[in-house]
Amino acid sequence: MANSFKLAETAQREFENSALWYTSVSETVRQRFVDDVFRAFDSISRNPEFYPKKKGKNREFVMRKFRFIIVYEFLPKEGSVFILHVFHTSRHPKHKYKNK
Repeated sequence: MANSFKLAETAQREFENSALWYTSVSETVRQRFVDDVFRAFDSISRNPEFYPKKKGKNREFVMRKFRFIIVYEFLPKEGSVFILHVFHTSRHPKHKYKNK
């Protein structure tokens, strides 16, 4: 059974901006990116404790085809996953755990 998930405003903005950027490459690439991100969200929500803790309660899902890491926190009492970042790996790693 999958847990529910919610995106932080920062994660939502990162996801939307990245999808928009991929639109400039091609609509096909944008759609692949969006599909891969949603597959990542699905995998995380089904197996939230499978992916490693990296800092405190923050866990990371590393995407394979696109250079992104999904940073999230699993909230077992609520049965939910809180997505903190859809983080492009070209960014400085210190920003990975900041929640703006």
